[in-house]
Amino acid sequence: MRPRPPLTPKRRSCARRTSPGWSRRAALAYNLASGSTVIAGGILTYGLAGHADVAVLLPLAARNFAYIALAGLVPELITVPAPHEKPILTAGFAFGLILLLVTAALAH
Repeated sequence: MRPRPPLTPKRRSCARRTSPGWSRRAALAYNLASGSTVIAGGILTYGLAGHADVAVLLPLAARNFAYIALAGLVPELITVPAPHEKPILTAGFAFGLILLLVTAALAH
């Protein structure tokens, strides 16, 4: 039996999708479909670039970045630290959000 090649990020993604019972073909098709949305979004954005106001798009982009950051941070905050560290980390997270709000309020 041949040794398996190392799991690259793309292979790990495919392996995760096949673990709940997806066939490799279905996982590859899903990967292709979800990846192709990047191209469609890029074309759509390029087409609308001259018609949209940046002041409207900037909060949407900021919201997406905040969502990505929270999606990675909150599960770690719940599972990784020891119980006595959780209040400190939660307070630090809340302080960061308050600092962002104060900075935004002072900028206007």
